[in-house]
Amino acid sequence: MFTFIKTKERTTFVQPSKTSRTVAALLGGASVWLTAGLAQATRSAPASPKVPAETVDDTSMTVMWSKPSSYSAISQYRVYNASTGGTAYTCSNSGTTNSGNGPTGKPNLWCHITGRTANTAYTFYVRAYDGTESASAATASVTTKAAPPIKYVDAYATSGSSSPQTAGVQNAINAACNGSTAGRVVIKSGESFVSANLNIPSNCTFQIDGTLTADTTAANYTFDNNRFPAYGTGGSYGTVHYPTNYRALLNVCAGSSTSCSASNVRIVGSGTVTGGAGPSSDAALSVLGYNQTHASGRTDSARADLLHLAGVNGLYLRGIHFMDAPAHVIFVARSTNVSVEQVNSTSYHGSDSSYHNGDGIDLATSTNANVYGSSFDTGDDCINLNAGSNAPGVAEARSDGSSSGPIHIFDNTTLHGHGGVVFGSFTAAWIQYVTAEDNYHNGTDVGLRFKTGTNRGGGAQSVTVRDTKLNNIGSTGIEVTGSYKDSTGYAGPGTNPIGHFKNITITNIFSNGNTGLKSGAYAIKVDGNEGTSNCDAGNCRHINLAFSNIDIRGSGGKGISVYQVSSSTWSNVKATTDGTAAVGTFYYQPGSFGNAFNSCVPAPTAK
Repeated sequence: MFTFIKTKERTTFVQPSKTSRTVAALLGGASVWLTAGLAQATRSAPASPKVPAETVDDTSMTVMWSKPSSYSAISQYRVYNASTGGTAYTCSNSGTTNSGNGPTGKPNLWCHITGRTANTAYTFYVRAYDGTESASAATASVTTKAAPPIKYVDAYATSGSSSPQTAGVQNAINAACNGSTAGRVVIKSGESFVSANLNIPSNCTFQIDGTLTADTTAANYTFDNNRFPAYGTGGSYGTVHYPTNYRALLNVCAGSSTSCSASNVRIVGSGTVTGGAGPSSDAALSVLGYNQTHASGRTDSARADLLHLAGVNGLYLRGIHFMDAPAHVIFVARSTNVSVEQVNSTSYHGSDSSYHNGDGIDLATSTNANVYGSSFDTGDDCINLNAGSNAPGVAEARSDGSSSGPIHIFDNTTLHGHGGVVFGSFTAAWIQYVTAEDNYHNGTDVGLRFKTGTNRGGGAQSVTVRDTKLNNIGSTGIEVTGSYKDSTGYAGPGTNPIGHFKNITITNIFSNGNTGLKSGAYAIKVDGNEGTSNCDAGNCRHINLAFSNIDIRGSGGKGISVYQVSSSTWSNVKATTDGTAAVGTFYYQPGSFGNAFNSCVPAPTAK
């Protein structure tokens, strides 16, 4: 339970500003709000700190906050214990009494606090530092949970055995977690277990400090899972089911139920969860992925994810290295109150064609989610947002993100992969209310990627991407496309099938020195669709895109290309070799579409 309190730090209360209310709308949800609105002397305090409830256990929790309106000079954020008169907490993610720096060189927007006592109240406030400390953003008290009973997997299964220990590992989970009261099951450091698909019930913490390895025999997995179980159930969902696939190694609400739900699931630790052996004879597939694809009567769509986590209210992943998935590494669907913290997700083995569909994390039709402090090195998209696709996705009407349950993606590193942070191509019910900031995209084909198609429906809206660093991008720094090819086989929605993007802000995007792009890459490439029918709000073009303060560098680049977009602005947008000398061209579609260009390099030219 969380209780707001008054302290010496907080003697004056004022009506929250429009800005603070907007930040609250963008970053709120079922988390705990530490209400802002302090009278401040000279500096803006960090805005709207919160403690997501899913991050709290008996000894630890994670505090997050958002930047104040003016933040460029801030070098540190500090989290204090108001209960002890203002002692600074040590953040385990930095090892110091400040949150440390993230991958772009700017201070992290989160602090993981450990070493606390069960059933104990703690009070926090957060301050920014730029040579002088700011006022406090807020104060609030959080009570840690009771210590849960613990079961150890080695009491039920044989560590180090090459034979599958599926039954034993599942028995350990069931013994620790009965679904109604909290429990913890532990794989100790140095231990290893081989298993096929496992089920994690509600109110369960699976702590993996050793290694959990997927059995690579396809026949040992249950073949009844469906990533989008509503599709093909008749009526407006049509008659064509989404392809059935094998259950994942770790599952919540696997199968084909449209009503399954769970709550308070935590997968944490310092160990490794692996899909088994690495690349198979087909370099685009892991051994398990290959075996599942080539099992009797199966096809490529049969491949399992490493984690399939659906219908969860209160999901927390932390600290684990997830690797070598048959398909997606982490697939989260139809969930709310999700925090993915400091994980390492990999499916890359030396070629961008490796591990087809091996997304680092796919966050589908979910709300109030945070992905932060993590690393993704994949054979497909690194961080993918997904709102369903085509006619069934429009009928299901499950957006990815909402005004009351937004998505925040921050302080992450992406390596290789097709895209860093990717919106789509499943856009049917709208990807929306997303803030992506302080991420470093290093070596992906595309840095920031927005993709939809002519029968996908929906799109993305109310999105802010800012303070992002690019390095060694292979194809395009920022891509916004409305012509992504559809391979689902589903019909488009009967109304407004043409997807597009609107109300998108992209600002403060910069290169790592002069090596943001590889030779031959675009800095920015935008294309949409023409026409006014079969489109949202009678406009098939992308609309209200705002690009500002963008400096993407690299020798031999193609520059900037802008087509099929309306009522959009480009201010101080540059494609250069060194911050000054133009590279490539800046071509835009001629005509009266309400677009504006100011202080751009190269000089924009209608063509």
